[in-house]
Amino acid sequence: MSDALTALDALGRLTWQASWHAAVLGLLVLISLRFRAVRGALSPGWRSALWLLVCVRLALPVAPALPTSIHNLYRGAAPAVSVAAPSDPTADDASRRSPLSERQPPQQPATFLNVPTEGATPVAAVPEPGWNMRTAWPVALFVWLAGLMMIGTRYAWGVWRLQRLIRSSPDVTDWEVLYLADECRRECGLAARPSLKHVSGKLGPTVAGFLRPQLLLSDATLQMDRRSLRFILLHEMRHIRTGDCFIAWVLRGLTAVHWFNPFSWLAARSWQAERELACDAWVLRQADADERRQYGHTLLRVLEQTSPADLALFATGMASRPRLVEQRIRAMKRPTVRSRSRQVAAVAVLTGLLLVGFAAAVRSQPAPVTDTASQPNAPAPAPKSPTGASRRAKQRQEITIILAEHVILVREAVTQNADLSECRIMTWDQLEQFLREASQTKRVVPMFYGTNGSFSKYTERAQRIMALAKELKSPTYYLSFAGPNASKRYDALRGPDDLKPDLSRRYEGMVRLANGQPAVGATVVLQTRGEFECCKYLRKTELRDPLDEVWIKTDEQGRYHFFPTADTFAVAALHPTGFGLATSEQIAKGQPITLAPWAQVELKGDSETGISATRTGEGTNPVKINLQAFSHTGHSVPMPAGRVWIQRLTGNSISGDTLVVVGPGETKAVTIQPPTAAERAKPARDATTKSH
Repeated sequence: MSDALTALDALGRLTWQASWHAAVLGLLVLISLRFRAVRGALSPGWRSALWLLVCVRLALPVAPALPTSIHNLYRGAAPAVSVAAPSDPTADDASRRSPLSERQPPQQPATFLNVPTEGATPVAAVPEPGWNMRTAWPVALFVWLAGLMMIGTRYAWGVWRLQRLIRSSPDVTDWEVLYLADECRRECGLAARPSLKHVSGKLGPTVAGFLRPQLLLSDATLQMDRRSLRFILLHEMRHIRTGDCFIAWVLRGLTAVHWFNPFSWLAARSWQAERELACDAWVLRQADADERRQYGHTLLRVLEQTSPADLALFATGMASRPRLVEQRIRAMKRPTVRSRSRQVAAVAVLTGLLLVGFAAAVRSQPAPVTDTASQPNAPAPAPKSPTGASRRAKQRQEITIILAEHVILVREAVTQNADLSECRIMTWDQLEQFLREASQTKRVVPMFYGTNGSFSKYTERAQRIMALAKELKSPTYYLSFAGPNASKRYDALRGPDDLKPDLSRRYEGMVRLANGQPAVGATVVLQTRGEFECCKYLRKTELRDPLDEVWIKTDEQGRYHFFPTADTFAVAALHPTGFGLATSEQIAKGQPITLAPWAQVELKGDSETGISATRTGEGTNPVKINLQAFSHTGHSVPMPAGRVWIQRLTGNSISGDTLVVVGPGETKAVTIQPPTAAERAKPARDATTKSH
């Protein structure tokens, strides 16, 4: 009992010392940010770092002692135990030379309750130097423990409710939302798409989770237009990218421990507010003036559909207090500009606070007296045994799984799709065993693709896929469908022999740059006669859906090869420097593909757009290749030179066709406005590709 009380007393003193020093640091941060020049020179990210510095000081029982510390101006408030040196050196030497049996046993340290050890003579309490809280300290300690238990219980209740909501919520299965989430994930630099949960109730967009954050989206959020949903996903995934959800968990724990310190609550709340502003600034740095206005409308819509809930205690949501929302909207009118001078000012302020407020005071401590005579044969302290090598983090590996009508195709890498030699055929049991073995050494991300022939098995397989991903503890998984041409190709497979290409139908060609040099690493796409003339979707100068197309990369000599199933076909070459096209007749004659520079279509205005172009090669009745890309206004989209159609997108329909002619290497600006009320009243047309 005595040892437990002693440990509790020491813990309370360390907590008080850390809390007191953090309060002084928090006051310095608050005063610094009150100056308009200092606050204006710091971006929201740097301001959040200042408040995070206060939270770090709360978590550290001790800090480095520096002569520049402000705590050198006063004596520490926490009681300190000091041992006086003997006043008579002679007596001290005599006691050192006396036998062990004549020495007095050392006194046991008293706890804050002065509980004597068994058989010991009570010693009168000697007033400690400095601040004496012998009477009030036990009461304060018990009050602190009671508050810690109450707040900890409240937090635990909120976490339990949140986890229950997550477990009862289904995954988002809308492929448009999942595809948009993958786009936003890549923009944010995340290695894997976080799990998306479809929650009920008036809960705003929220990121929840400690080590594996999940994105919670309500019905109202999922029903928003594509641009607003993209803003929301970018904002929340930025929180995940910067680890805000993990830090928020730690800050909640610190506020529970330091509940009596108002600066702990102020630091946590201010850090969260600055992180919201920082994520807003990151999203808006990629937007123009019109998109900033749309982003503000999105914030107001999120605020309207969100009700205050205790579930947000351990989650990071886009919705904020009305006062903070007003501050965030005002900040959109003056976007943050990155500059070297602002970074230098931020580093200077952070360094000053570290030297003055974060560091502890320098105190002179009496050197401890080591009685070597009492233990003449005492061995030297054994060196600490080194800890075992830290377990190396598992590498992330995407495994592509195609659920065709007759077989299941598995490929660990997708380096080309001209033939299916990289694929393996497995049964479902073999697939499960393969994924379990792979997950032992790597963080497996299964990428599932269904086909038209396997659509009837979609519901059953989707349930098994979600159960398998949960068992493997995959950071995420992907579930989509292959296009019509790819589905036809995969559904025709029945055994391993079908994976082998027909070598008698091998065609070879070459791609050259505009200067005649080989085009290394160009993506060459095949379109054969008889295939459905669907669009080949682009993302900048690359294919958006590699598994939907037959393609291959050129080698160091710029060469490529295909095994087309028809004698009449066309190929398109995509390269960062340009675009090229050739027909089967030209390839049979040995003519290389020469790349022409991309044309750039600069989109202005305020609308979602679809940009399409159809290109044909030379000869009679050539095969057409349809190219299409999607983009928001405010971006420049590369397309093949020539006639380009720009169509305004509203949901799944199109309107307002615009035709432009752009030359090779030319940039042409086009303004696209949102549909008018009269246009919205007209019956919608499905999005189709125009022939040019």
